[in-house]
Amino acid sequence: MDVRKDKARHQFNTVVGNNLWIHDKNSGFHYGIVLDCGSSGTRVFIYYWPDHNGNLDHLLNIQQMIDRDGQPVRMKVRPGLSTFEDKPQNASHYIYPLLRHAANHIPKSKHSETPLYILATAGMRLLSKPKQDAIINNLINDIPLHFDFLFSSTQIEVITGKQEGIYAWITINYVLGRFNHSNGEY
Repeated sequence: MDVRKDKARHQFNTVVGNNLWIHDKNSGFHYGIVLDCGSSGTRVFIYYWPDHNGNLDHLLNIQQMIDRDGQPVRMKVRPGLSTFEDKPQNASHYIYPLLRHAANHIPKSKHSETPLYILATAGMRLLSKPKQDAIINNLINDIPLHFDFLFSSTQIEVITGKQEGIYAWITINYVLGRFNHSNGEY
């Protein structure tokens, strides 16, 4: 058995046993969705966190949602969002399976307060600005007609290569536990 899966399953079972990891209509968690629109496909990531404890020195305890097997709740569709450069009106339909996946995992009572962020990377950067805008406008106008997530034009963008690098750095350091200073070391 994969040691990481076993550890994640143990952590999941421990948290469930303490009734801290309940994602149902009574959930006390907050949720967030990120769509990572890369050149070869788009992935959905679902995050959750409890209320902040009020201590200004503490960060939010944001976790990626995991399933009963300890695996991250995520999904990928192919090809990349940029392939809709000549049919931008189809971009939102391409995104729907990812948003339905997120909607099925987040309590319905939390949908209207769950922010949705769409970050497009290299494939979209290669398109002309008018083609980028056409795809983005389709998503901005169509997604709110079908999903109740908290979403506006300020939550979708084609990020720069520099931003993409910073997000990668943050992700790597988060996975390595370098943001966890609970032992008093800084």
